[in-house]
Amino acid sequence: MKATRIGATKNADGSLWPWARTAGRLLAYLGVPAATLTAYAGVFVTVNVLTSFYLVAIFGLVALFRGAKVSPDLLNVCWFLAGWYLVLLAIELFHGGPFHYPPTRGGNYFTDYFPLLALPLFVVGLRETKVDLGVFERVMMATIVFSAGVCIYQFLVLGIDRPNAFSRNPIPLALVVMVWSLFVLSRALRAVKIDWIALSVALVGLIPIMLSGSKNVWVATLAGYFALLLIWAQGAQRKSALGLVAVAVVPLAWLLSRTAFVQARITEFVGDFGAFLMSGDTSGGSFGLRLAVIVSGFRAFLDRPIFGYGLVHGKIAAMEHRPANFSSIARLKHLHNEYVTHLVAFGIPGLIFILSFLALFVLMAVRREDRAVRRFGVVVGCVLVPYLMADVMFTLPEVYGVVFFAFGLILFSPQKMPPAETPSASARPPPEPVRSPSVEQVTGVGVP
Repeated sequence: MKATRIGATKNADGSLWPWARTAGRLLAYLGVPAATLTAYAGVFVTVNVLTSFYLVAIFGLVALFRGAKVSPDLLNVCWFLAGWYLVLLAIELFHGGPFHYPPTRGGNYFTDYFPLLALPLFVVGLRETKVDLGVFERVMMATIVFSAGVCIYQFLVLGIDRPNAFSRNPIPLALVVMVWSLFVLSRALRAVKIDWIALSVALVGLIPIMLSGSKNVWVATLAGYFALLLIWAQGAQRKSALGLVAVAVVPLAWLLSRTAFVQARITEFVGDFGAFLMSGDTSGGSFGLRLAVIVSGFRAFLDRPIFGYGLVHGKIAAMEHRPANFSSIARLKHLHNEYVTHLVAFGIPGLIFILSFLALFVLMAVRREDRAVRRFGVVVGCVLVPYLMADVMFTLPEVYGVVFFAFGLILFSPQKMPPAETPSASARPPPEPVRSPSVEQVTGVGVP
């Protein structure tokens, strides 16, 4: 199938002017360090990953009108995401939004779900500005080291218990560093020979992740690192190298687990869980309130399972359906569960949307030709599944910003070419019959 074209090519060297390609590349690379900054309401109040995302998407839109090509797989993704955007928008309109209430952080449908429409344009912008994944890797490495240095300074010098560098919240910062670290680690393990510099930087990324105090990100990071190492170690020739890595990583993980900070977070979780088992107490912020959110949200969903309550009214609905013996969730800024959030806001279509989006993320990663990008995409898509059981994505611009940015890098990578088909025996033309020599050919005498 041939790629789709829009308009006529204006530039023999590409669909963008040379200055536009240079500016677009710089903006794309800027998105990596900008992802560590907090996004305010998902708009251009401050420079963040969404700033880079949308500006590169604008370059992609310009490129389309100047004759840029759209690959079939990207076109399919475009129709899929646009279709879901319209479905969820229709549900919002059914509930009276999004025009009848003031735009709020985590409650504005237009800003929070607009990346569904902008992602294909962002990918076109990456392709037409001719970005380089190797440069992205180096920028990620610098961002990881810098973030780790700032967090160490905040923790040791300023005495901040859970450093967040330049973000408002240490949890999104830890998630961003985890995503970039998984990309660097996947690139470090893309061949039998390890890129030890990249591997070292990926290990440095564990510092801000650990200091964030987020047990959810800890589990996701542990699963992601282990999965990449396990995939790389497949094959007898790599088992010895895996052993060497394990000898270095396992003692480091043990030492980190013995620090007072990590043990305090684990003790807090164990205490909350034990209080619930002993007396049904759900007031603990580490376990109890999250359980209250799940139970309250699910009870609200059962009352309106088809189309939910709308994006803004989801938390209120969950509060109204809280069981009497459960603690109040009013002090929470959002429902700490993406699946519950979409169930309450959009009903069954909301849950189908978030599950199909994660499935699309993994499916598109599997189809990439670049081994490192393929492994990175599959691992990130898989660790997001359990991560979203205790946190949210579309409610936080800094979270969905880095997820869509990473998804764009995956789609930017070339797709695997299908193997050349060999004609089957039934499709081959039948052999010509062997003809016996005629009398004339044998005797040289014609037959009258």
